[in-house]
Amino acid sequence: MPIPAWGLAVFAFGLCWLCLWKGWWRSFGVLPMILGLASAAFLQPPHILISQDARLVGFFATDALFIQRQQGASNLTRDAWVRLYGLDAAKALPAEGQSPDGKFSCSAEGCRFEAGSSAFFARGSNIMAQCGAVAVIISAEPIRQRCRQSILIDRFSVWRDGAHAVWLSPSGAEVISDRAWRGDRPWVPPLPLPRAAAEPPAPIE
Repeated sequence: MPIPAWGLAVFAFGLCWLCLWKGWWRSFGVLPMILGLASAAFLQPPHILISQDARLVGFFATDALFIQRQQGASNLTRDAWVRLYGLDAAKALPAEGQSPDGKFSCSAEGCRFEAGSSAFFARGSNIMAQCGAVAVIISAEPIRQRCRQSILIDRFSVWRDGAHAVWLSPSGAEVISDRAWRGDRPWVPPLPLPRAAAEPPAPIE
């Protein structure tokens, strides 16, 4: 796993201490360096990633990254995801069947993913059968149905707020979008507004 930003800062502090001081106390710089290197063990990577155009949807389970990839998806984003989890390559999301560890169950309608709580990746337009049954419903296409019992992440979501990351736990799901992570700052673009008579983002071909 990569070292988080705070881990790099702690390591850099220890390195500076070691290089700048003289005498026996300079060896105290080794302690924050060790802590910085060990910080990767405290990092919980997302269970699910959705790219900023929804052409890539990734699921991390049992030391493997499964990716649903659509035409035109960014190879750079895919490679960054693989490096995030410290892997050599990603696997394709299965079309049907169940994974050996039971975390995935896929069919023509979509894939159900278990990691503390449940998420459903929809391959069709009808998501009502999963509404309330899972913590998160994900779709690469616009979801035009409403579901207040589950968190919805679709083409509309990434159009408004950019890429999304999802952490699953027994208590539910935590979702952070790119917009939420960057915060309300002058350099963050405002929310896009649909044109008066225009259709929302078209389905991905």
